[in-house]
Amino acid sequence: GPTGSVTGLTDEYVPPRDDMENQLANSWAEVLNLPPETISIHADFFKIGGHSLKATVLAARIRKRMQVEMSVIQIFKTPTIAGLSQYLKTAGKSKDVSIEPVELREYYDLTPVQKRLYILQQMDPGSTVYNVPAFLTLEKPIDKEKLTEIFKRIIRRHEILRTSYQMIHDEPRQTIHENVEFEIEFKNSSTDYTDYTDGRGTSLWLPFIRPFDLSTAPLLRVGLIKEEGDHITL
Repeated sequence: GPTGSVTGLTDEYVPPRDDMENQLANSWAEVLNLPPETISIHADFFKIGGHSLKATVLAARIRKRMQVEMSVIQIFKTPTIAGLSQYLKTAGKSKDVSIEPVELREYYDLTPVQKRLYILQQMDPGSTVYNVPAFLTLEKPIDKEKLTEIFKRIIRRHEILRTSYQMIHDEPRQTIHENVEFEIEFKNSSTDYTDYTDGRGTSLWLPFIRPFDLSTAPLLRVGLIKEEGDHITL
């Protein structure tokens, strides 16, 4: 085989024998970051750099590219290009379909899950039970303006981050806004959080974990706490 070929379970490089195996080799190469011409069709995916997360990515890529049924479990069962090719030749066409966007409207109905969560929040507007906080410590100073612009771009890109919820015609509805205001909250723990400091405990984060007004987008809150030379991104 070619120099440096990845063979996995075999000592001999065997190239793709047809178009399907060639497509699979290209998909493997993209996921594993390897040249496709070095991957034998008998190489074991999990012995040449693959793992469960990459297998999940590979399965999704195969479904989209080849429009066939493919689960991550199948990659564990047949972890070679030759094995997957044989399986796919007898598998049915994928039921995955592209989600078509609905027409532009002033507002939209809620899904059953959205409606249930909305009602629960209305019963206890001060609750933070359904907040999803995440914390990340950055050891180097960051540019707050650049970070703000990054979040603004993300908000512009994803409609769900520009969505608010309110009662319209006696029904909970969702509205997608063209533009929303967004700013990062910045606090210095030594001066702004006198009542919250207890060393580096989680009490520093309490001011950020507060209720959202569902009628006002974005339903996203980002803050920076400067603490002992570090920035804690919330």
